Amino acid sequence: MLTSLDILIGRFGKGPKRFVVDDDELVHKLTIAKGETPLLPHLRHLRLYIKESKRYSVDENSTRYVRLVDSRYNWSASQPDPYPFQLSLKYEDGDKDTIPVIVEKLGPKPYPVILPQLCDSFALEV
Repeated sequence: MLTSLDILIGRFGKGPKRFVVDDDELVHKLTIAKGETPLLPHLRHLRLYIKESKRYSVDENSTRYVRLVDSRYNWSASQPDPYPFQLSLKYEDGDKDTIPVIVEKLGPKPYPVILPQLCDSFALEV
């Protein structure tokens, strides 16, 4: 029974910011659609590594994570034995604009669901 997952998905590119985060598929698969049984149903804590995306605006990027958190939060709350779900978002110093937008879109919850964590470099963390 997997309850915690720490995952960095992407690829190494060229240039000073060598690691390119690409978590679209993971975020999509871990988001629970209404009436579905989720992938990793006992997952309580998920740590993802977030970078500002050239593919998405800050608003679009934040919406992906909000959908994930809301779906997991609501699904776990509906279970016979509810449990809190938390999403830790590790980010590099220049990639902090998305975090406050996610927090604002989520609104207040009875317990913390977003845990932002600043790190020096994903390349050093791997």
